[in-house]
Amino acid sequence: MARQNLKQKMSKWFNGRELMKTEMIFRRIFTMWRVLMMVVLFAASTAHAAISNVTLTVLSDGVAPFDATDGAGLDSSASNGIARALDKVTYRISYSSSATTSSKFVLTLPTGASWDLATVAASVCNGPGGGSISGTTLTCNRIPVVGVESFNVSLVANTMANGAVVTPTVSVDGAAPVSGSSVTVSAAPKAVFQVYNNNSVLVPTTMSGVAGQLLRTEFVVGIPKTTDARGAESIAAGSTFEISMQPGAVMDPTSCTGTVSCSQPGGPGTPVTVTITPQINFNNTRDSSTYYTNFSPATNVAFYKELRIFVPNEPNFPAGQKSIAHNQFSKFDPNSISGQSNFGSGFSNDMDPSFSCSTTTIIATSYACNGQQVDRSTPNPNVLFPIFSLLTETSSLADLVYGDDSNLNGRESSTSETILPSESFVSHSGFTMKDSGISTISNAGICVVFNNELMTLNGVPYAKFANTFTNGFSANVDVAGSDLVVEYSAQTYASDADRRAANCGMAGDGSSGWSTNPNALPGGQSSVTAVRFRYANGKTLVPGNGMVLSVPFSRTSTAASLALADQTVVPWFWHTSYTDDTSNTNQFANSTYNGAAGSILRGGRFTTGSVKVHHKISVSGPVAPGSTTAMTITPQLIGAGVAGVDLTAKNVSITTSFPDNCAMPVIASLPSGASFTPGDYGSDGIPCTADDGAAGRITFALGDVVAPGGTVTSPYGGHMTELTPIVFNVLATSNASASIKTLTSVISSSSDSTPAVINAALTEDRTETLNLVVNGAASFTASKSTFGTTGGKVGANETFGYTINFGNGGSRDSGVGYFVDVLPFDGDDNGTTGLGSGKFKVTSLSAAMSSATMGGVTIQYSTDNALNIQNSVKVPGQENGSVGINWIAYTQSATLPDGVTAIRFITENPMLIGNSGTGTIFLQAPTINSSSSLVNSVWARTDLVNGDPLSAQVIRSGSAVTVQGLDPGTIRGRVYLDVDMNHLYNAGDLGLTPTVVKIECVSGACLTGLQGTVFSMTVDSTGGYSFAPGATVFSNGTATGTPITNFQGVLSGTWNITEQPAVSLSTEIFTTHVGTVNGSASGTAAGRSITGIVMPVNGIGVNYDFGEIANPVVDTVKSASPAAGTTVEIGQVIEYTLKTKVTGNPTQGNINLKDTLDAGLTVNSVPNGCTLTGQEITCTLPTGTVQGDHTFTYSATVNASAVTKVNNQVVADVGTCSSCSVSHPLWSVVTNKTSDAAAKKNV
Repeated sequence: MARQNLKQKMSKWFNGRELMKTEMIFRRIFTMWRVLMMVVLFAASTAHAAISNVTLTVLSDGVAPFDATDGAGLDSSASNGIARALDKVTYRISYSSSATTSSKFVLTLPTGASWDLATVAASVCNGPGGGSISGTTLTCNRIPVVGVESFNVSLVANTMANGAVVTPTVSVDGAAPVSGSSVTVSAAPKAVFQVYNNNSVLVPTTMSGVAGQLLRTEFVVGIPKTTDARGAESIAAGSTFEISMQPGAVMDPTSCTGTVSCSQPGGPGTPVTVTITPQINFNNTRDSSTYYTNFSPATNVAFYKELRIFVPNEPNFPAGQKSIAHNQFSKFDPNSISGQSNFGSGFSNDMDPSFSCSTTTIIATSYACNGQQVDRSTPNPNVLFPIFSLLTETSSLADLVYGDDSNLNGRESSTSETILPSESFVSHSGFTMKDSGISTISNAGICVVFNNELMTLNGVPYAKFANTFTNGFSANVDVAGSDLVVEYSAQTYASDADRRAANCGMAGDGSSGWSTNPNALPGGQSSVTAVRFRYANGKTLVPGNGMVLSVPFSRTSTAASLALADQTVVPWFWHTSYTDDTSNTNQFANSTYNGAAGSILRGGRFTTGSVKVHHKISVSGPVAPGSTTAMTITPQLIGAGVAGVDLTAKNVSITTSFPDNCAMPVIASLPSGASFTPGDYGSDGIPCTADDGAAGRITFALGDVVAPGGTVTSPYGGHMTELTPIVFNVLATSNASASIKTLTSVISSSSDSTPAVINAALTEDRTETLNLVVNGAASFTASKSTFGTTGGKVGANETFGYTINFGNGGSRDSGVGYFVDVLPFDGDDNGTTGLGSGKFKVTSLSAAMSSATMGGVTIQYSTDNALNIQNSVKVPGQENGSVGINWIAYTQSATLPDGVTAIRFITENPMLIGNSGTGTIFLQAPTINSSSSLVNSVWARTDLVNGDPLSAQVIRSGSAVTVQGLDPGTIRGRVYLDVDMNHLYNAGDLGLTPTVVKIECVSGACLTGLQGTVFSMTVDSTGGYSFAPGATVFSNGTATGTPITNFQGVLSGTWNITEQPAVSLSTEIFTTHVGTVNGSASGTAAGRSITGIVMPVNGIGVNYDFGEIANPVVDTVKSASPAAGTTVEIGQVIEYTLKTKVTGNPTQGNINLKDTLDAGLTVNSVPNGCTLTGQEITCTLPTGTVQGDHTFTYSATVNASAVTKVNNQVVADVGTCSSCSVSHPLWSVVTNKTSDAAAKKNV
């Protein structure tokens, strides 16, 4: 029991100790938790407190030009607390940061204002989550730097009333918002009203059983382009105007919907009040010269509406005559959203009720008047009224010919429908039935007549019907089956005058020469010169109905077509026919088109062109102030859509214009042939400041360029070829603010007459635009970029470059700037590898400030050990290269020594705010390859200004850029014996060994290659050769001596290839094949050489083959009858025969046999293939003479001048001559001076 009690006591005591222990542990845990929470809270509070001293101040409250005074809609300066509506206001957010933790900046605006999109660019809002705009709230997550910094934001007061106050606020990491400086909006109404009356779509119709005319009139409200839109105040909702009406006239109710409402309380024929229901804002207008081209003068349109008015024929438009439908618009004087009257005590132009519009004239464009002609006369046979001539690329009326500005033929530009050789297009001819007192017609039709030497039928014509014809799209009912009769004729016409006067008759009338099948004509479809159609089966038209006949064509590529000068008009003509159901008579009307540029009725046309030029433009990405981005412009040539027709684009050039002087090209990166016209930097000489004038532009002169023909490339209408891209760097000045800058680029050629700019909704003109996004905070910068590389890669010995762009875009002046470039070396701190033994060769240096007023730049270089220089500039305070480095001054254009390891650029003057410049290094890396990676950065430091330590700017190994190496290229091919003589290498042909192949560099980077410019090798057993990296190659043209150790390969440049078989082989060149480089043919063949092979970096040239054949064996034998040695006498005829035996291969050239006869022989005649000159007969066996015996036979008579014997000798210029000479002795008579009888003797 005692033991049990003791046990219980011990147990209780033990449990108590455990409890005490547990309690102690919990206390420790609690204490640690409190400490941890304090740390977390402290950390959180410090994180929020990392951003302090936040201010939001106006940097500028407007953009020049300014007004002379202030007032409603006016602003006299950028710093008066007033901002015009639609003008840009820029604020600067400044703050102190004690950490680099991402912070969230939330800025708000009042309703009616909006943030500039560039404000939230990625380089400004560079924290997690980036930047965004939602309504009037801008959120920017930004990683700050430790210290004082700032960034800019911009806004526009879009739709705020005059006198409204803009006070933006900013909250950082949820802290209480800080209000910015306030700006007062200055605004006044500036709207104008304009009318356009489209007489071409006035059509007869009926409404509620009453016959009449439907008029279409369009109106816009906008701001004249000659007026500055800034300061324009929105027009309040509910603005009104009035339209006068003719007797019985009413509004078409379908047009008084949506954004307008109409009321006519007095009933038909009385004035109509039109109410514009929405508020009219001017922050998103459209240029009428682009979008609403019929309005004049040009206006920035904020509101557009089409209205339709029905006017009864009686009593307004009596039958049998022409009348004017007229209306007057009046009483437009809207109020702005602040209650200001747009016109004070008056009205918009010509809209005062006292103004009087003409009621007897046609009025197309006006401020307030409508005058459209209604023709109810009866000028039969013209009851079928031509509405339009359309020209499109395909059957779709919306698919314009490439480069066209409208499907209406010649509407905007007489040369807009430029057609290339072999280009296809569709002609659409449309007519409507006039209201001329005839109730119905039948058998309506058109006949289209054209010159088939210049254009040919290219498909099946078709027709469409329109119940009410207002435009081409109204004809939407297919006419098919037996309702449509289409026939074709191959009738010849001597001239366009004959085509204009052609008598087509009526389709289906049975007249000779017409067929329903074009291929049944004697010359087939290409012989067709006329197409006619008829709306058959008793189908009738009534006034207002219309039809369209569409004919597919293509321009020919015949000699006649190609001989036409660019901008030649090629016309066609159409004639109408129908049956007047009232009189049951057929009526015909011929074309009235004169076949030239200008108005087109009853005809059509295209304009000839040889080449169209286009281009595309892109940028590699956004650009921060003080840095560069690569811009690429790719010229495009559109040539004939048929192979073999290669035409030339003359005087091709591209002009790229910058919107302001805050962006400009890096001059050193521009290619040859490019010229930069700098902008006007104003009186201070600093770009991107308030006093700037015109912006700069670049012109690229490409000259005459051949556009090859080939397969049609969609959607260009011809064969599109892209030229080598133009790549250069664009710099954003260091003081540039975040914005989107729109560059405009135009390509032109004297061969291309298509419009430079067409409707902005289209993309097929010669103008391209590019949005260059400038983002990031303006600050002191020194950034590096490369040029002369392809996709960041460069080949051995190619010249490329580094550009250091430096500038002070910050808020504090700095002293003289020092910018040091330690060139990459294997094993440097940046990670460069594979530079190789050739290292770098610096070829030239250049530097300049952005304008002369900023002073100059001194250039220095060093040949010290690169590692020592790197270690020196790494020491804090020595980033300017001032300690332990030997610098040598460089004079512009001077020759640089080998072994340059570093370059330093020093500004002449202090780096004041806005000052900027560039330093450029041109260099080569002779021994790089695909394993090479060159990483380069920049070091910089400025002197102090007046001893202020905050004025010093330091950049340590900043803005690193990487260039990757490329392997040199390869040229390969073979030299072979073309056994079967088929001009191709195949399995039966033999490699021609030994043959030496030589390649020689004639221009480009290869001219300064370390291994030389001439290389050779001997072909292998198959005749193959390959100048590839590592191949056995000799540094001479004879393939003798010691091969090159580790041949690099073929460097970029222009090369020639020559092959020379061994003399003992006795062969002749038979075929020389020009191969391809990277898939494209390059080079020119001539005998045993191929010249002008252009090798890019890492290019692969293949199939540069040479086919040889064995020389034929040729032997010539001469014989005579009588045989040689036989005695002949004067007057006797000798017959000679030349026999040439060819064995082996056919002859590869002419064989000339020259037979020279003694003067004692007179040639009687020579056979075919022989000629006689004096005593020399030349007989020729032509190239390709086949194996076998070939003879020439001719005769000569022994004449009186022959003495003792007659000889002749044949000489063959090819082969051997087994027996070449023939000689015949003569009988002679000897007389002795004695009385003995003479003896006859053979001598």
